[in-house]
Amino acid sequence: MTDPVSESLKRSMALVHTMRECQEILDELLEASAVELVPAVGFFRSAQKNEEGAPTVDPARLALTIGSRIRAHRERLGLTQNDLAQTTGIHRPNIARLEKGVGLPNLATVIKVANGLSVTLESLI
Repeated sequence: MTDPVSESLKRSMALVHTMRECQEILDELLEASAVELVPAVGFFRSAQKNEEGAPTVDPARLALTIGSRIRAHRERLGLTQNDLAQTTGIHRPNIARLEKGVGLPNLATVIKVANGLSVTLESLI
């Protein structure tokens, strides 16, 4: 039996790899066609790059993205913040802060929320 945290980490790493591959494909397509960027591509294109050319992540932007996805999933399920707090063991004010994107949550918190919403970690990141 595999540890759920290890499985989530493996899926997260696979997602990062896929995102990098998508970035490379988008770069090639945009260079080849000289097309204006569309908003959906903006998330990948707006990342700063480190010395090796790998994209870096803006923590504030990621926190807002995670927060809006948590809220969307919670509302889709018809749950209140209190319901999610009870399910996850995270205090309701902290659920509210997560949804507002106040501070970047740690991985353990995102995993708890993903499990509480019965969604994949990838769907929140």
